[in-house]
Amino acid sequence: MVVAGGAPGGGKRARLDPAARRAQLVDVAFRLLDDRGAATLSVDDVADAAGVSRSLVYAYFGDRDSLVAEVYLRVLERLDEALAPHRYGDMQRDEATMVEVVTGCMRFAREQPAAWRLLVTDAVRGHPTIVAARASRIDELAGARGDGDDQHLVADALLGLVEAGVLHWLERASSSGSTAEEPHPAAVLLSRVVWSGLAGMTAL
Repeated sequence: MVVAGGAPGGGKRARLDPAARRAQLVDVAFRLLDDRGAATLSVDDVADAAGVSRSLVYAYFGDRDSLVAEVYLRVLERLDEALAPHRYGDMQRDEATMVEVVTGCMRFAREQPAAWRLLVTDAVRGHPTIVAARASRIDELAGARGDGDDQHLVADALLGLVEAGVLHWLERASSSGSTAEEPHPAAVLLSRVVWSGLAGMTAL
């Protein structure tokens, strides 16, 4: 299957400037997540779907993990769009806003399950690009409570709780047929736990 670009068998490949080609390859990899899943997504898959050579993909990303890290950033961009105007930092405002944020995460996960699973995949989270992206999210969540190490420790744990909690709900929802179109009881429950954690940060 060729998702974008020329035919791998020999047709002329469209010439793109480096930034456009890089973005195209990330787009192709992102679209392949649902078919392949992050664990089995390969450079060969992306090259074949984009109609380019493996060497071209390696030239842009260096290795598979760096390609997957770029896809991770693309997932974060799409998640931010889905949560707009609410973001992780907005969970500081009140519990009702947090319910909206968590419910938005559930909607996103239900619509793009492979993308959400990528966010919680330990195999890629040690990549420097992902570490930096997660650190930015943690700073956003901890910012309103101060800059101390304790606040960031709790913020990291709470962000992980949201990610893991939504993933757990997703796995159960896939078999039960429940949806997150309206605030789901699971979203309310998870939000209460996270809100309690945020409230506890004021004492740190």
